[in-house]
Amino acid sequence: MRIPFPERVPIFPAIVFALVLCSLQQLEGTTLIFSACTFGFIVVATLAFNVVGGLTRPSGGYIAAYTLLAVLIGISYKVLIGEPGQSNLQQPELTIEVYLGAITAMGAAAYLSRRFVLNKPLIRQFKSNADMGRAALSCSVIGIFANVYLAARTSTAEAGSLLSALEQLNAFLIIGIVAGMIYEIRRSGGRRSLNLVTMLACILTFVLGVITYSKQGIFTAFVCWILAVASQRYKVSLLQIGSLILAAGFISYYLVPYSQYGRSFRIEGGSFSENLKINILLLSNLDKVRTAFKEQNDDLYTGTDFSRYYNEPQGLADRLQMITPDDLIVNYTAHGGVFGLEPTIFGFENLIPHFIWHDKPIIGFGNVYAHEIGMISDETDTTTGISFSPAGEAFHQAKWAGIFILLPILLFFYFLIVDSVCGDTRSSPFSLLVMIGALHSAPEGGVGEIIRGPTVEIMGLILLSSLVIYLMPLIANLILGPVKADYEAPTTYT
Repeated sequence: MRIPFPERVPIFPAIVFALVLCSLQQLEGTTLIFSACTFGFIVVATLAFNVVGGLTRPSGGYIAAYTLLAVLIGISYKVLIGEPGQSNLQQPELTIEVYLGAITAMGAAAYLSRRFVLNKPLIRQFKSNADMGRAALSCSVIGIFANVYLAARTSTAEAGSLLSALEQLNAFLIIGIVAGMIYEIRRSGGRRSLNLVTMLACILTFVLGVITYSKQGIFTAFVCWILAVASQRYKVSLLQIGSLILAAGFISYYLVPYSQYGRSFRIEGGSFSENLKINILLLSNLDKVRTAFKEQNDDLYTGTDFSRYYNEPQGLADRLQMITPDDLIVNYTAHGGVFGLEPTIFGFENLIPHFIWHDKPIIGFGNVYAHEIGMISDETDTTTGISFSPAGEAFHQAKWAGIFILLPILLFFYFLIVDSVCGDTRSSPFSLLVMIGALHSAPEGGVGEIIRGPTVEIMGLILLSSLVIYLMPLIANLILGPVKADYEAPTTYT
């Protein structure tokens, strides 16, 4: 079978799904307004996804990631466990109305941006499949050494330093993985998706995610593989599907609790060996770690502080929705706690590099908002990062003006620039890289990531793509010698 990589979602099945979901909500006691807005959200999200060309464009990946990871998975799982959609929320109807307004703004931005997106992307493509393979090899090797060095260092990078720049541009490993997979699929005529170097890069990404307690790092290699093989219409075997399901089950059951529970034991500034001992201790007692995390999570689910969406802890499902924090900030805003547009203004000011603005402040507005709404009570805590979706933050900044004026303007430029620069995700590993980043930034990056995406991050991607396309194949050629005849397969397989 082939993993779906839809250019569009048929509107009729989407409407049927929305009707079934909302009918089940009504049977479980969800309010009519909440269900009606849920229906509208699904239909508008489908239209917005289709108008940009689905997953063939980075903007479609952004829309899909926001729809699923911020809202729809949470609401659907709520139905699955038999709980009313509005339970455990302070402002359920207003929160779902904010989501409906935000996806409408997103759809309007998507529709308008289509009229101006360049037909030919600004980022050049590889001259040949062989060049892509050589570039993937160089990127993987450089990325492996760079990531090992960054993981082993004991000090944090100073803002504006060369090390800080390396951290921000350090996407060589991911590019190596994605480009290596695409190359291997094309070179083998669709018979293989991995080679030895790419497999080593995937293993390293997974290991680094485990030792740094990063769920994103743990899942990255699997997400890269799914997107790469889906974009190339690679035929997946039953063994691969079974292995993927088993890996997902193990990660969800053991490693997600491990990453949440273990990060509190990490010694900041400690040596690599000191932290590795802690990793080994926790990994050798995964059942105990899971039990300890569950007890810790149960404590958060007591009382009436509305700090959860489900009646009981649901493990990974708790992390696959932004309804809980968004509801808290929407409720605070509804009672007069409008923040203003300072975070958006600072988002643009923050584009000035450190070598020009030497004393540029570092402000985590998620942390600021969390203090406002009572999620963080320790006044000295200025580092804990709390995430909100773009909808929640836009509403907090300017209420409905934030949803219907601020969001569509920012998203219009985001979709226009990112799609014009990157082009089709089926032919460009750099476009897939943007989509992978959107899995994090779209649901929980707030307004700030909409500003950074088409500016700092896209300029970094242009620089990175130039190095990868023109320099990386030359480095590999110097080591391996001239390119021999290479199988040039079609772009996709049908």
